Amino acid sequence: MALTKLKDQVWIVTVNWKQPLLTEACVQSFIDDQIPESHIIIVDNGSADNSFERLKTSFPASQVIQSTENLGFAGGFNLGIAAARSIGAAYVFMVNNDTTIQPGMIDDFLKKSASVDADIASPAIYYADQPQKLWSAGGYFNTLLCAPIDAHRRNKPLPQEPVSREFLTGCALLIKDRVFDRIGLFDERFFLYYEDLDFIKRANDTSLSLWLIPTAKLYHHVSASSENERSPKVYYWMARSSWLYYRKHAKVWQWFFILPWRLGHALKTTGTLLFQKRFKAVSAYISGFLHLNQDQYEQPLDD
Repeated sequence: MALTKLKDQVWIVTVNWKQPLLTEACVQSFIDDQIPESHIIIVDNGSADNSFERLKTSFPASQVIQSTENLGFAGGFNLGIAAARSIGAAYVFMVNNDTTIQPGMIDDFLKKSASVDADIASPAIYYADQPQKLWSAGGYFNTLLCAPIDAHRRNKPLPQEPVSREFLTGCALLIKDRVFDRIGLFDERFFLYYEDLDFIKRANDTSLSLWLIPTAKLYHHVSASSENERSPKVYYWMARSSWLYYRKHAKVWQWFFILPWRLGHALKTTGTLLFQKRFKAVSAYISGFLHLNQDQYEQPLDD
């Protein structure tokens, strides 16, 4: 397929939540790389500020969708993906709003993704404040633990040609429309965290192909989109979403390995928080495991 025709079939989807400056930089980087503004969909995820009006003004040719409430990562992206599919997008490139690309990245990314007929593809993702430092190059699932534990292969040599992966982070995913027909959209029970792992696990279970395109580079302001990574809400959703994921996907025999691994992690996290006297975070973490007080943690809290 000719590159020009391929680019015409791609829609960019990103989700904003009270961070219009980051979102503007993200969207502008795609426009600078010759993606038509009309092929960009921005979901404002219930921001209680002027984000929606500002983004509508900044990108009048883009589709800016306003959600009246915060739908979480999964719900926000589902809203944008559904809009792209209704327009006829053959590919959806979903990206965090705290990312940017450099001119020339899209052509390389799309061309090489098409060359391997990837169902789902990701660029190599680097830290925005350390652009030579790799943040994620995908990874592989540990069969015993039903999850990737290879730290996004940050410390492994990065190949120069496309490479098959079992795991790709939801920070940036180019997804063929047929993928959604096969496995559906993101599971909105994951309000925050693990929604991408669940999506990728379902893709693996249905033998869809996942590819990393190492020469395509994207820069990520890590944790910026979660606003405050020390907030109690982070610990609540880490706990709640992790157990939802394992209850959904783990086989009976895998629990013999998962339970001690996760228990050790939980004890270490709780001990660290207690040592730091972050008692609200401890309470939130425990509430997440017990699935309590969800509404309390759908908006940011001060630590």
